[in-house]
Amino acid sequence: MDFSEKLEQAEDLFCDEKYDESEREFEQLLNENTDEAGACQIVECWVNCLMNRYYELQDVNNYEEALILCKKTLDLLNTHADKFYDKLLCVRNDYALIIGELEMYDEAESEYIRLISECRSYYGSKNHDMYIAMGNLAGIYSDTGRIPAAIAIRSHAINGLRELHGKSQSDYIREMINLAFDHEYAGNYTKALALLEQAYELRKQKFGMNNAYTIDVIFNIAVYYKRIQQGEIAVRYFRLAASHIEKDDFTTLIHKVQYAICLSWIGEKKQAERIVSKVSDQLPLAEYGVDELKEYMEYAYSGIALYERNYAEAVLHAENAVSCIINNSVRKVNAQEYVAEVLFYAGEYKRAYSILEQICDHYENTECDVLDLLMYNYVHANVTAALGMFDKAEKSVFNAMTISRQCTFAAASFLAYSAISDTLAKDSSPLNARFLLEISRLDRRRYDALVVCVRLMICLT
Repeated sequence: MDFSEKLEQAEDLFCDEKYDESEREFEQLLNENTDEAGACQIVECWVNCLMNRYYELQDVNNYEEALILCKKTLDLLNTHADKFYDKLLCVRNDYALIIGELEMYDEAESEYIRLISECRSYYGSKNHDMYIAMGNLAGIYSDTGRIPAAIAIRSHAINGLRELHGKSQSDYIREMINLAFDHEYAGNYTKALALLEQAYELRKQKFGMNNAYTIDVIFNIAVYYKRIQQGEIAVRYFRLAASHIEKDDFTTLIHKVQYAICLSWIGEKKQAERIVSKVSDQLPLAEYGVDELKEYMEYAYSGIALYERNYAEAVLHAENAVSCIINNSVRKVNAQEYVAEVLFYAGEYKRAYSILEQICDHYENTECDVLDLLMYNYVHANVTAALGMFDKAEKSVFNAMTISRQCTFAAASFLAYSAISDTLAKDSSPLNARFLLEISRLDRRRYDALVVCVRLMICLT
């Protein structure tokens, strides 16, 4: 068997998932081969095998095993660093990315900073790998709550990628979407949606409507409208995305359930039930995240029950959603808050208040998403007002008003002001005029803001 055949055999063994045998074959080939060109060919083939497997593991969130492969790849490339410098930079980016996913943030940040510095020294101020590292470093800043820094460095990376490749390049579009998420976290939903809609147009032009990347960004736009309580607009985007799905995986399944939740909000109960039932049948298609899918299915069932005013059933499904969550404290808190909201609708104010008191430390002492904070204060204001705790209700409303100034959608201000309706109905103090004044300052140029004012004035009369 000659060299090419042996190399092909080692590669085939890896593709057949006989990893130990494949490693022995590759190592034997390296030991037998003294030619530099041959050794580089072996390393390149082996590295390609390892990194293909790395990306497969990363896609299913198996970061620990992916890290082992990444370290092995770095060891191989470092033995011939002068021949594989470009490849080495790419894999170091992947290494920093995977340790960031494992929440080793300090180590990942240091690796990205070194990588950016080396790229700039070696290639100059304009280099693709450097801009990718900048985008990934922005991800670390975002994950650790340093949003202004994330927005600044990601914007720099986006500008650099646009200068190098133009607007149609995949990494440029991906970083636009990531920048939208950064702006979402900062509460700038207008900017976030504008970026997503630009990314949608670019992906549609580059990949077409049936491409998974295009469908994903449409789903993201739909989710944004869902989060700001614009259910009918969200449903339109969900329908557009769903009409082009060709393959169901975890991502599309979770979006389908969110679609069902929106349908339940606007009263399309039967269609919502059909979608959730179909997702239930398709759970085996999800390679990971089954617990999260089940959680969202419970939210959908709870929403359907709420629309029918079957409050006992709505509470049951809300509590089931909490029990689906494994090892994710943020999702657990959000789910508990939702239980409190459903209990409020069910008239069980004391139970709702007890849950809100249990999770208040999270919202007071943790860096939270702006809309999560807004929703917590909205629920807290309603519950405390219902219990006659008007001082606490007033505090929550002022918190919600402060938060809603960071959001440029009328839906956010509606959440803030509708929360105090019961309190205002009972209280004829000069505070009422102040609330109306604050409303008039928010979203003045938007028709929806007028709707908010009218609804509150109706409540006051």
